[in-house]
Amino acid sequence: MVFSSDRDGTSRVYVRAAADSAWRPLSPRDYSGSWPAPSADGGLVLFQAVRNGAFDVHAVETTGSAPERLTDTPSHEYLPSWAPDGRVTFASSGLVAGDTMPDVWIWIMEADGTEQRRLVPEGLGTSAAATWAPDGSHFLTSRGVEGSTSLWRVSPEGRWIEPVGDSLSAPDFSPDGTWIAAYVEGATGSRIDILRADGSERRTLLDGGWHWYPRWSPDGRWILTCSAVDEEHADLDVLLVPIDGSAPPETLVGGPDRECEASWMAER
Repeated sequence: MVFSSDRDGTSRVYVRAAADSAWRPLSPRDYSGSWPAPSADGGLVLFQAVRNGAFDVHAVETTGSAPERLTDTPSHEYLPSWAPDGRVTFASSGLVAGDTMPDVWIWIMEADGTEQRRLVPEGLGTSAAATWAPDGSHFLTSRGVEGSTSLWRVSPEGRWIEPVGDSLSAPDFSPDGTWIAAYVEGATGSRIDILRADGSERRTLLDGGWHWYPRWSPDGRWILTCSAVDEEHADLDVLLVPIDGSAPPETLVGGPDRECEASWMAER
């Protein structure tokens, strides 16, 4: 499992083996690293980090190498994710040549940072990542229009296909691509919903409090979430939630700090 924590006074990316309670940092302390995204084979982790006043996408080997910066522009590059073909998608916020107003766009690049280009021609109107279907047939991202945000299905070429649902954020596909988990923000809390990939059969998995960033387990039986322990959101824990509701949520990573943005990672 890989996740972010500010236990050292600044946000860092950590890895923890499934059967081991020890944490091992992957990002240096001065990087302020967050939003980790492990590769399919568990050998590389993408993350966002603030360097010289701007977010950039970095990559680090899980063996403990020095991080490599993949993006380096005056804009903010953040929320990295892996496409099934091994390329990297990310959000870019700011002004790009030819634009008149700042916005957020989805970009794509090779895993070594080369061949960067804007994938979706239009700005998102909100801040969101790209979440790919396991078969690479499309990805999900958010689209803000006139004060309302919806989750949309987008083709690999960057064409808007259809809306999936309203008020859904940070989605994740089940391993077989038939289900989606996402969080829904409300006035007094946020919950985790799961729904069919076509938008049907939507139900609430976890409610009561504040819960974000669901991530499916490789076997499709569990979901990791980031959940607030206190009303100020100063204490965040990583919870393990069974899809079938057969047991209460279990705290996997906890403490007095902010542990969040957890993802499953293949063991090497």
